[in-house]
Amino acid sequence: MMKYPERSDIPREPNLTSPVTMLRGYRGIWNAPLEKLGIRTIRDLLFFFPRDYECTGELVDLSELEAESEVTVVGEIADTRTGRTRYGKSIYSINIDCVDVQVKATWFNMRFLKDKFHVGDRVVLSGVAKPKANRWEMTHPRISVVDEDTEVQGSEVLPVYRLSQGISQPAIRKLVKTAVDDYVELLDEALPELIRTQKGIGSIQEAIRGIHQPETLEDLGHHRLRFVYQELLVLQLALALRRWHHSILHKAPRLETDARIHSRITARFPFELTSAQQRVVQDICDDMARDEPMNRLLQGDVGSGKTVVAEYAMLLSVAHGHQAVLMAPTEILAQQHYHTLQEDLKNSRVNIGILTGSMKTAERREVLEGLASGNIDLLIGTHSVANDEVEFKSLALVVIDEQHKFGVNQRKKLSDKA
Repeated sequence: MMKYPERSDIPREPNLTSPVTMLRGYRGIWNAPLEKLGIRTIRDLLFFFPRDYECTGELVDLSELEAESEVTVVGEIADTRTGRTRYGKSIYSINIDCVDVQVKATWFNMRFLKDKFHVGDRVVLSGVAKPKANRWEMTHPRISVVDEDTEVQGSEVLPVYRLSQGISQPAIRKLVKTAVDDYVELLDEALPELIRTQKGIGSIQEAIRGIHQPETLEDLGHHRLRFVYQELLVLQLALALRRWHHSILHKAPRLETDARIHSRITARFPFELTSAQQRVVQDICDDMARDEPMNRLLQGDVGSGKTVVAEYAMLLSVAHGHQAVLMAPTEILAQQHYHTLQEDLKNSRVNIGILTGSMKTAERREVLEGLASGNIDLLIGTHSVANDEVEFKSLALVVIDEQHKFGVNQRKKLSDKA
């Protein structure tokens, strides 16, 4: 049996990645406006969420209405008028025939409306209707043009989308509705059913329908929750994957502690560690005993003893023959840490150095040589410690005080020296 090559000139069934131009009912004049809105595929249209919503009043027959109320009415524009008030405000008004009743709708300082609506258009008005003489009047109602075939229902929640010149709100609503009706079932579900059941959230198909066509504003919050949860879950999974990838590619020396090392370090402190400090120290020791790089945030109130915990970790690195560095945001703070460590480690074999921008050239050269040779065990400094000229013989631990005051690249540049 002969096999023929697949015809490439025959259009395939549209899918989520197909151009939005393949939607049924699409008009070519919408190409440029949708391009400006970033809508190129059918998937783009499904995830083009409304910027707001508007609620319409109850659809009523004005001939049966007796008092002022919030309503929705449908009718044909009989005539339009423009003018100005005595104070110079522009006025645009239209008269609408609604069966046996006339409605006058008026807008102030909205002259652009005169180019959007014309005699003979079938429109929907939503707003407060007030009786006056033999007609009803509405001021600044919501208005939209609808086709003759469109069935209008009152008490609706209508999506309001971002627009670009060349496409109207009714047109983009119709496009989105077509995309939802025809293609929403093709979306892949990212959340397992077990998670959705536990968290009480619906499927992606239900959420997309609910975002674009909510029955009530209360339902809208439930559907939004689905996408908020999914976004946070994807973010956490990405971070977990990044941490796993980092642990595979990067290895760290195992810096284990024991009773002897622990007693030698704590003997240098002028006080006993609190239970909270002991707990944090144990967590840090567990991390440093592994061959995976540690990345920890130590948070506490001012005076809670964070510096002592950092000092313990640095001395643990020195106990294994490696170096440690502490980077502070200001020179004053760096000097403070330097003097604290000098006081705690006096009469010990631990050599401490300091590196700041205000040091003299000779002093700076001496510190750099001590780091490269390994004669300096602990280095305290400002952002200068991240400079390219600073080289360590065996850097095992980086401590960044008030890390939020440093840029990401600064922190990474220092950690890459390890």
